Amino acid sequence: MSKRIVACLILCFGLCAQAQLLAPISETQAQAEQARINNEREGFEAQYALQEAACYQRFAVNDCLREVRARKRVSMEALRRQEIILNDVKRKTRALEQAKRAQEKVSPAALKQEADSRESAQIQRKERLDRAQQKKTEALQREMQTGAVTNQRPGAEGSPAKGASAQAQQAFEEKQRNAQERKAQRDKSLTEKPAKPVRPLPDQP
Repeated sequence: MSKRIVACLILCFGLCAQAQLLAPISETQAQAEQARINNEREGFEAQYALQEAACYQRFAVNDCLREVRARKRVSMEALRRQEIILNDVKRKTRALEQAKRAQEKVSPAALKQEADSRESAQIQRKERLDRAQQKKTEALQREMQTGAVTNQRPGAEGSPAKGASAQAQQAFEEKQRNAQERKAQRDKSLTEKPAKPVRPLPDQP
């Protein structure tokens, strides 16, 4: 087989492989394509090694080796181009997948799910605040009820302020006793004080 025919076959095969790799491929397809390229490379290596060994049996060894190595270079370059295209398609496939995932994140369903999550979080927060407020209200009511019971115990009537503490009640009662004692002393001093003598009126001429 001449050098021209081999180059044409490799070029046609490479073009077919390039056409197949124009569309995005899956990871499995990419692995299979890479395995095919590797197998062909190993096959070419073995084939051209045999051809180089056969060159040493000919008279024009150098011419034969140059021809074999030229064919090998063309074959390897074709495989290398296919490998470059494969890597490019893999990169494009990954980019498309990332763009698809990004688009799914902003899809109406995703937006609705995000809005529902925010609404649920707001409802839970409001419920927590309501429960905390309810606890505060109940605690305040218990304190008020406790104060009302204290104010209704015997002897609390007539205090200066409803709901005053026991200390304030005691001070009020002490003040009342002091006022009564002062009033009693004043009344007593008035009754014990001697009356002033009444002077007679002068005789009229």
